[in-house]
Amino acid sequence: MIFDDQEFKGEAVAKAIADGALYEYCIFRDGDLSGMDLSRCKFVNCDFIEVNLSNIALTGTRFQECSFQSCKILGFDLSGINSIGFKATFQSCNLSHAVFIGIGLKNASFEDCKLQGADFTDADCSGVSFLSCNFAEAVFDQTNLEKANFTGAYGYYIDPRQNKLKGARFDFPHAIGLLEPFGVIINS
Repeated sequence: MIFDDQEFKGEAVAKAIADGALYEYCIFRDGDLSGMDLSRCKFVNCDFIEVNLSNIALTGTRFQECSFQSCKILGFDLSGINSIGFKATFQSCNLSHAVFIGIGLKNASFEDCKLQGADFTDADCSGVSFLSCNFAEAVFDQTNLEKANFTGAYGYYIDPRQNKLKGARFDFPHAIGLLEPFGVIINS
């Protein structure tokens, strides 16, 4: 099935999802897809606005040039997606407990998002913008964060010995957290 240049709103959002469907230039607004299976679907130039995408299945799913605005995406597990051409922007989204393990996020950006408890283990986040994001309890282990932008971001614990940070941008005073793994005591 192919859906082109269509807008789905409210209950129509869930009804529009079909196994393996292609969605191009579609808008999904004010809907609830929580717990649904979006496996093998392909979304190209689609916008998700105020949609609940929590705990969805994404095996083989593709997102190209997609935007997510004010969406609830708890437990978002991208580890099984088809990452070819992956490009997405997330603005004011709740991505708590999202799983980005081993994913190439180079073409993603996050602004004013909650990424609490998110797992970025082995992810390639080089050049990714994480503006004003909350990273409380997020996991960074063997993560490539070179040239990533953490301006305004907070709550992160990133061990410079376990992650690549060359050229990454951080704000003071939040950047002091980068010294935590070394047991450094900083007086105010």
